[in-house]
Formats: sequence, C-alpha cells, structure tokens
Amino acid sequence: MGVVAQAIYEGREYAIGDVPGAFLNADLEDQMIHVKLTRRLIDILCDIDPAFKSGITYEKGKRVLYAFLSKALYGTVQQAALRWYRVFVQTLKGLGFTLNPYDLCIANANIKGSQCTVAFYVDDLFCTHKLRSLLRWLDKELSSRYGDIKMQYSHIYIYTHIYIYICIERF
Repeated sequence: MGVVAQAIYEGREYAIGDVPGAFLNADLEDQMIHVKLTRRLIDILCDIDPAFKSGITYEKGKRVLYAFLSKALYGTVQQAALRWYRVFVQTLKGLGFTLNPYDLCIANANIKGSQCTVAFYVDDLFCTHKLRSLLRWLDKELSSRYGDIKMQYSHIYIYTHIYIYICIERF
C-alpha cells in the first residue's frame, strides 16, 4: 500500500503485469524431483515427443509416466517460490535496482533522475516511475528474459485515492 501511496503522491505512471511461467525460470540442479503423470498429461507429453511413450508403465491398469523436473514447478517443490525470488532479484539487480531493506519484495533504482520502483509478489508486478517510456523499457527488459509480461499502463488519478480509501475502510 505504501508504494501505491507514494506513487499517487508523486504523480507517477504505473504498470502492472504478471510474469508468465515464473517458476519455470528457476533451475532445480541440486534437487531431484519426481513427478507422476497420468491420463491427459501423458497424451500431451507424448504428442510433443513420441520418445516418451517408451517410459509409460501401468499401475492398477492405468497408464503412468514418471519424470524428473529440471525447473521449479508451482506447487511441486517446497522451495520453488524462493528459487524464483532469487532469480528475479538477480535480474533486478542486474538492471541497477537495489532491494528495500525493510521490504525485500520492493526494489528501487534512480533512473533518469527519478525513482523507479518495482513491487512484486511471487509473479505479480507493480512498477512505478514518472516516465511511461521508462516503464516500457522495464517491460521490454523483463519480457526479453521471462516472456511477454503484457504490462498494463496507466496514470494514477484522483479516483485511485478514493478507491484506496474505500478499501482501507472495508478492512
């Protein structure tokens, strides 16, 4: 909420986005995770690569295919979110951002004379800066690494003040 309030106060532009398949950007080189595939997933995988057909076995009369994960997959690895977090933070640092010492899901950088802020929760992003062109640059940089983020851009107007007030009052 503080990031939004600061953006409103400073009249910043903002963009929101979602990193597609975020966890798939985190490697599992130090862990061996087995997954059990059944039914339609077997069909999909074998359509992609028929070589997987040789690995199909049967349990209680049903087809089963066991596989190893090489990337973190949401809901399958206890540390998947942490692994993705580390990958994303390294990307932000490489772009010149530093983490907020009080909230490690907020990163800031002074770019073109103004603060650029990226607040993130798992794969959801809220980015602010005075210049929309800078937000487009950030979108392009992140999309080149993680796939099309499809940022949605806007300027924070007075209605945002009212919306935030209503939300606060409800809770």
